[in-house]
Amino acid sequence: MNAPFALLPELTITQASDALSAVRPVNVIAHVFAQRDGALPPTMDDPACACGPSYPILDRNAIEPHDHEHYEVSIVMGGRAVHRTRQYRMPLQRGDVIVIAPGQVHALDEIDGLHIIDCVYITEWLMHDASELWREPGVLPLFLGIGRGDLADAPWAPQHPLEGAELQECLHEMRCIGRELGREQPSRPYLRRCIQKIMIVVGRVLARSDELRNAGPLPREVHLALERIEAEAVADRPFRVRELAEAANLSPNYFTRLFRESTGTTPMAYYQRRRVEHACWLLLNTDNAVTEIAYALGYLDPPHFARVFRSHRGVSPREYRARYRSG
Repeated sequence: MNAPFALLPELTITQASDALSAVRPVNVIAHVFAQRDGALPPTMDDPACACGPSYPILDRNAIEPHDHEHYEVSIVMGGRAVHRTRQYRMPLQRGDVIVIAPGQVHALDEIDGLHIIDCVYITEWLMHDASELWREPGVLPLFLGIGRGDLADAPWAPQHPLEGAELQECLHEMRCIGRELGREQPSRPYLRRCIQKIMIVVGRVLARSDELRNAGPLPREVHLALERIEAEAVADRPFRVRELAEAANLSPNYFTRLFRESTGTTPMAYYQRRRVEHACWLLLNTDNAVTEIAYALGYLDPPHFARVFRSHRGVSPREYRARYRSG
């Protein structure tokens, strides 16, 4: 990993997620960039690379800094480029997988015949009940723990090489997603399972990396805290980190450090994120008024709920519902 570079500027959330909706909460898209000599990359003729429904040919040598509302899992199929985030600058090569969390600013430079496949999904659709993924190696910090406020301190890079079998497994699931999306009524449980398998494979890659190799299994205290947070996030009652620490017979400071080492975020930040994600799920899947949702989740009043929601999603609850319920 190269030394950190100057911070990328803050940008508003891109509209790449407009293709997502409550009806179609996931998409797979292939992006192909022309080579510097104007020719198409050789991978265009490789049917194994045909995972998504779209192959826009882009004649660009850079993608400016941008961020997303959604999670983005990208696999490099060929060509070259340099990937930048606030934490690092690294060259891309075939087989690299990149995981970009919502709100994470990144960019591409020195693009030359890059062929990359993106799997994007509405986070809260997948994370409404994610407890079965907590103990999967690498999945919790990479996909479940990181939030907007934690990205600058993340102790791992979101870019790692996939080995042959892992690459084929992820591509297979992306092809399955692409085919399912071609159906008149795609099965959301089927799509969910495909994405979860991708998360598990990529999580294993992170778990054996230098960043997490010595992390060990999820501590029992953290697992119990996650279960408690899931219950508290949908309850109309105060949340206190001190009570979690006492239940684990740990000091608040040590408990917070242990939780952060396991998840990439603090207990309070994780609680706030899960509460917003539950609100998102209710906005997508029920007709409950925004005021009802605010009080049901324990917010002091609707304006407070709207402020917290906007800080996590970049839009108001009503704007979020209008964007994703319109599809």
